[in-house]
Amino acid sequence: MANSGKHDGATLEGMTKATAATPPGRAQDFEAFLRSLDLPENGLRYLEESMSRLVRTLMLVPPGARSDAVLELGAYMQMTPALACLLGYGEVRGAYFGPLGQTDSKVSTIDGKEIFRCEVDLFDVERDRFPYEDGRFQTVLACEIIEHLVLDPMHMLLEIRRVLRPGGTLVLTTPNVTSFTSVSRILTQSGNPQVYSQYPNPEGEGRESESPHVREYPLKSCAKRWSRPASRSSLS
Repeated sequence: MANSGKHDGATLEGMTKATAATPPGRAQDFEAFLRSLDLPENGLRYLEESMSRLVRTLMLVPPGARSDAVLELGAYMQMTPALACLLGYGEVRGAYFGPLGQTDSKVSTIDGKEIFRCEVDLFDVERDRFPYEDGRFQTVLACEIIEHLVLDPMHMLLEIRRVLRPGGTLVLTTPNVTSFTSVSRILTQSGNPQVYSQYPNPEGEGRESESPHVREYPLKSCAKRWSRPASRSSLS
């Protein structure tokens, strides 16, 4: 594999330093852009519920160049257009759960005008070989995915490593099961310590593909498990 060697600059320390490339003042730009997107009602509701997390995630993504490609796993087409329109990546690819080999074309609009278009490839991150050549992407986003996996996440992580360029960045976010919220629930016996523990709605739109949180991770566990080969991990 092209990326089987050391990923220079891909340690947690190196990735933390890289965040300096995205000025803190850009948070307002990210939020304004997300709010300007034309979204369906359920998309707007999700956006309002998740705005602070989405902005924080975009702040973790290093800016790209026109020659750089970025892959977003689990692309909901909310952060996705910002990767091109605000962060400057020349190629943006999305991925979502579905039958391997199928690709959907997705469009983002503002006030009815198309501002972004990308291809979203369907496959199973737990089982399938990602449909990309080695070293294709400068950056890969795996946001709020790993806690849903039923199988060992190493298949997904190794595939991400394979498709990343040497020195590339993995932005991985997941709920923190040792957060103040979780600890409080344990001490007060007021609920499940997982940040999110609900089952999918059997009547909901995503009932066929939605899965509950199978496992939430503590911060130290993430740093120990995934820092070699490393990623930038964020626990919300």
